[in-house]
Amino acid sequence: MQGFCVLIAAADAAFCQALPHSVTTLEVVDVGPDGLLCREGSGQIRSFQFPPTACLGLFGDRASRPLLENVRDWMLERGGDPAPDPVLTDGADGPAHAARAMLERLLALSLALARSAAEHAQQVASLRVEVEAMAAARADVDRFLGETGLAQMPCVFGTREPDYETQIELTPGSPLRQLLPIPSAGFAAIDLACAAAPKRRSNLIVRLTSLEEAEILAEWQVPPPVQDGWVRLGLPRAGAGLTRTLVLTVEPASARTPCANLALGGHQPLAAAQLADAETGESIAPHSLAFRAYAALPGTTPPHTEATLLPVAAEPLRRAPFALKAVPHETLARLAPDGASDEAREADGPPALFIPEAGAILCRPGFGGQVPGALPAGARGLALELSIHADVARALTVRLRVAGSGVRSGARILGGETLTIGGSNAQTLSLMLPAPLAAPADLRFEVDAVQVEDGAPAWAVFSRLRIYQ
Repeated sequence: MQGFCVLIAAADAAFCQALPHSVTTLEVVDVGPDGLLCREGSGQIRSFQFPPTACLGLFGDRASRPLLENVRDWMLERGGDPAPDPVLTDGADGPAHAARAMLERLLALSLALARSAAEHAQQVASLRVEVEAMAAARADVDRFLGETGLAQMPCVFGTREPDYETQIELTPGSPLRQLLPIPSAGFAAIDLACAAAPKRRSNLIVRLTSLEEAEILAEWQVPPPVQDGWVRLGLPRAGAGLTRTLVLTVEPASARTPCANLALGGHQPLAAAQLADAETGESIAPHSLAFRAYAALPGTTPPHTEATLLPVAAEPLRRAPFALKAVPHETLARLAPDGASDEAREADGPPALFIPEAGAILCRPGFGGQVPGALPAGARGLALELSIHADVARALTVRLRVAGSGVRSGARILGGETLTIGGSNAQTLSLMLPAPLAAPADLRFEVDAVQVEDGAPAWAVFSRLRIYQ
């Protein structure tokens, strides 16, 4: 039964005509083991196993009162609580009495519905608070990973650089298989060397499969590239759980049109590492695909770049607001000292240097330096720790600048901060930009002594460099 309805028993014609047309009227015939027997307006008798959910009343005369009470008991037994009380319509005021009973019943149902809606609203609000709390916790985890330097995705395996002269042409209907010599735990992305292809070529289907369960873990659609190069395929979450053997399967997306060619790696003496037919497992050449595999912290969101292709049907990556990610050592190694002549460098040593073991940059007072491309596109700011390494107490003034790539004099300054540091305790500096970077930018710094002191060498130490993204 759908919508509002009333159940009547032995009601006169005048009463039936007084009922609203929007309310379904059902005449009760009997109630028993077969359920509720009702006669519809067409005269057909139907059986109902469950009571109506929006019954506005049980109406009848004194003779049909026992039947109406049986109907009410039947409704209570089957979860129809609160069930309406029988209303007798005998007498001249029967229609008015029935109308008042229907309005009271409608008011009671509306109140119950309002209470239920309020309870659901409270539950939704509670769930929203929990979701926001989980999002905040996720952001804290991302910040923790960035601060500890774990939010990185190093290359854990790679073949030799492809020359794109040794290529494999994929045949529609004949997928090829490449075994990956890396564990599944932490696996986050893979680069495939794709050759340039005309636009009329079809997409390339790449599947990542677990060898033990023969389960497809991810599937990518790779469009034909316009030039030779690496195409990165990433996972929304780095692999976790039990260690599994990973297999890569490649084939054209179309059964008629070929896809782009893949470059091959070096000679592989082991048959298991060679490119093989996916159906037979037989090696087709003593080579493997040219690829590079990357790993991240198992179960976390890998720090993918914007050009990374995600699997089919995967949701876009939701980056936590202002998540901190450590600046890779490869980027810091590009440090270029400024403000020192060759004679000064030879006499007193380098004015600025990078120490990979500590992940820190050191700079002497009176000099400076720059790290090209230290801040990637999309960065919102920079955070680092400043301290002084000296034999005696010193105070230094440090000026940080974020500038666009280019020569020192002509580059546009996008943001800056000046801080005076002293003592042995490290100080944290956060440099926020007015807007996310549209292109990579350089980090530049200058260090000056607050008070000139001869014979007291000192270094400004820049450590724990992290990017807000």
